Amino acid sequence: MKLMPTTQILNERGKRSNNEDNIIWGNLPDNQGYFFAVCDGVGGIDKGEVASELACQNIKEYLLNNVSDTYNQDYMDGMIDFVENAFDNYINQYPEAKEMATTMALLILHSDEAVVAHIGDSRIYHIRNNSILFKTQDHSLVNEFVRSGIITEEEALTHPQRNVITRAIQGRNVKSAKADAHCISNVQRLDYFFLCSDGILESITDSQLIQILSENWDNKKKMDFIRKQCASFSKDNYSAFLIQID
Repeated sequence: MKLMPTTQILNERGKRSNNEDNIIWGNLPDNQGYFFAVCDGVGGIDKGEVASELACQNIKEYLLNNVSDTYNQDYMDGMIDFVENAFDNYINQYPEAKEMATTMALLILHSDEAVVAHIGDSRIYHIRNNSILFKTQDHSLVNEFVRSGIITEEEALTHPQRNVITRAIQGRNVKSAKADAHCISNVQRLDYFFLCSDGILESITDSQLIQILSENWDNKKKMDFIRKQCASFSKDNYSAFLIQID
């Protein structure tokens, strides 16, 4: 089965003065599939919007120029190496940008499988029949606390250090990062994939996301509901892809 997605897109500045989120999507060469990515820049004064845009541009360039039969961990390592090289070149030209960083959440639909890769706390969900089959594990301080049993998932939602991430794209000369890649081979018709920056997660919990997707609404209305929730409750920029296999 060749995976054919229908997509709803969200990318909003929200209550912030500028938008440090960037998103990309498109077709792989030779009609091989589709890609979607969310990058959330870190740091405000440290050019977070430049970092997320630079990452998105170079992720797209790499995907369009490096077609593969297998989008595995080795492929993602090569892609991140390419992106980090672009960061190094930019920082060499603009040394004041040396503190910039960005997260990444990437979904590739290729043939009959999905490949996800992430760095930081931008998140990817695979959902079927009102159940979360897969969710990326945030590279964040509070997620380490949760996994260690120091705090609960509920406490993590309001923890004062919830925005501290432990992994980001910054460039090899600053600190090299590795994407966690995961292949999903059992994709079925009507499955959802949801990619989002952490601004979405300020307003939508996992249980609320499941509830929204279970409503008897079309996908545009579902995404509009998410947009309204974030407009009311999120303090950060918020971006997302709602992708359904059609």
